[in-house]
Amino acid sequence: MKSFRLLLVCIILSFISLKSHSQEKINFDDIKLDISKFIFYGKPDITKCDGSGTVLESDDYAATNAPLYSTFTIHKKQGDNYIISFLDWSTSKSMFKSEDTYNKNLVKALTYNYLAPKGTFEAFNSKTKSNDKNITVTTLRKEAFYLISKNDLKEYAYKYDPKPSYEFNYGTISYLARMRPKVGNIPGKWSTDLNLGLTAGVRKNIGKNFGLSLLAGIGITKISLDSISTKGVVKTTSEKPALTPSLNLLFSYQNFSIGFGAGMDWINEDSKESSAWIYNNKIFYGIGFGINIFQSSSNQNKTELQIQ
Repeated sequence: MKSFRLLLVCIILSFISLKSHSQEKINFDDIKLDISKFIFYGKPDITKCDGSGTVLESDDYAATNAPLYSTFTIHKKQGDNYIISFLDWSTSKSMFKSEDTYNKNLVKALTYNYLAPKGTFEAFNSKTKSNDKNITVTTLRKEAFYLISKNDLKEYAYKYDPKPSYEFNYGTISYLARMRPKVGNIPGKWSTDLNLGLTAGVRKNIGKNFGLSLLAGIGITKISLDSISTKGVVKTTSEKPALTPSLNLLFSYQNFSIGFGAGMDWINEDSKESSAWIYNNKIFYGIGFGINIFQSSSNQNKTELQIQ
């Protein structure tokens, strides 16, 4: 029993520590200029420029590295480099809970989306403080681009296929094996009773293809009544259907899941043999696998510091 618990803890920790880079890397032969969207998994070197690739020497806000997880399109190829355009950072105050987070996002917008000649941002700040409603960030030219090397794109850029942080899902589950703990003086045992159930719950997405799901389930199990599990009441092994509620923690790859569950089997005590079954309504621990048949977005993850 101790070894089983240790195995359970180790596998759960390994699930949590997994970092998925399952997204598809950039394919230079399948780029639709100004249409295909990509995301950076890293902070590659970039140089601010205009749409023709001319480097901007006098811009108030010019970054030297791309933000982690920033999204962009490719504008054109220029020699061994590419000209990219970052997707817009929001400049709408209604998107933010505080002035501080709005200002931080505004700096990102001026850095990655706009051309901001020397003195522009200072003038913008002073005029907004004087309540000049006619001065807004949208008066700036929205033509900022950045140069990046092909090697850095190859190393850090992935196709952008946004998924929500959490999803509601349901599907089927079956236990490959289950451990029934000790009852009285009868030791615990492993069983492989035939079972099938339905589950529903929440899935936390980890990258594009992986996820961690917490699911409640209900199923039907064909359990065995034998002499040991009925304390000698049953002389010949027989089978009986049981109703099986459960709670499961599953690691998922696309629509397939495997992990651990805890539940109990309930059988109707309609006979002397059934009433004698010692595992009735007793908890078990199982190794289960499931197939997800439906997912529904429930919460799109956004950060206040970077809303694109």
